[in-house]
Amino acid sequence: MTTVTTVLVARNGAKHLPATLDALAQQTRRPDRILAIDSASSDASITVLQERLPGVTVASARRGSLAQVVQSVLGRVPTSDESEWYWFLGHDNAPHPRALEALLAAVEVSPSVLVAGPKLMRWDDKSIIQSYGEALGASGESLQLVVDELDQSQHD
Repeated sequence: MTTVTTVLVARNGAKHLPATLDALAQQTRRPDRILAIDSASSDASITVLQERLPGVTVASARRGSLAQVVQSVLGRVPTSDESEWYWFLGHDNAPHPRALEALLAAVEVSPSVLVAGPKLMRWDDKSIIQSYGEALGASGESLQLVVDELDQSQHD
């Protein structure tokens, strides 16, 4: 069975964390564990994480890129097995209640997929796709495939 660890990273995200944590709690397929990381926040992010995630260890990390912050914490946390998936969320990501279920269903039928991501909608206007799809350019730079596009279910 596939296990899922949600890696929730917050940096000065106290304003959006309650909505993100509510959305995480409403998932139809719940993650098997949650790893919460506060990245040198100067607001109440760490307090919100500790209060809203009882029983979950909230790790602290120095300020850095998302990759640096996650790597610094994941290197200290044991993994469960080879079938583990990591679901990365930022403090301002409030996933649809079926988001994790849909992502796992998509990768289940495509066993060669190593990385999967959702369609990200704007926080203030759910009819606009903030970002969808990512590719690497010739020199390794990240290229967004769809940005700020009206959602007409064309990428569902």
